[in-house]
Amino acid sequence: MFDCRKKIDFLFIGLKPFNKYNALFIKLAFQGKIMIHSSFFKYPLALFMLALILSFYSCKKEEEDTPAIPACMESAIVQFDLTKACRYSAKVERYIFQRKTVFALAPGTCIADQITDIIDTDCNTIGSLGGIAGNTIINGEEFSNAILIEILWEN
Repeated sequence: MFDCRKKIDFLFIGLKPFNKYNALFIKLAFQGKIMIHSSFFKYPLALFMLALILSFYSCKKEEEDTPAIPACMESAIVQFDLTKACRYSAKVERYIFQRKTVFALAPGTCIADQITDIIDTDCNTIGSLGGIAGNTIINGEEFSNAILIEILWEN
């Protein structure tokens, strides 16, 4: 038999029962037999402070996720700055390329057709971009497929 009152109660509240226990609770609450009591709104300042603390914690976690620069790369950046880098617009960038971390040492724009060296995490040169030929391929793949992670150094 169809219970019209039960159907009307749920339509009036605007809720649909998930299961028979939920339906019973909603029906009893609607009839005033159960007092719905929530302490969620009693402590808004405490909730705000908790949210603030969690946001600071999440910011700290993101900083720890950034991988460290290899020691050989730090010395390569110093050597690059002293020998190949232009006085302005030179930069060293970290990329993900062919599922590996690589670094691009772009000398800048002071001389036309300069070569950007691509170096792996062991400081081995895996290829060069640009130059007179305008090379864009490293290990048989277009370097435009690389994903820029961050700029490590620029002048």
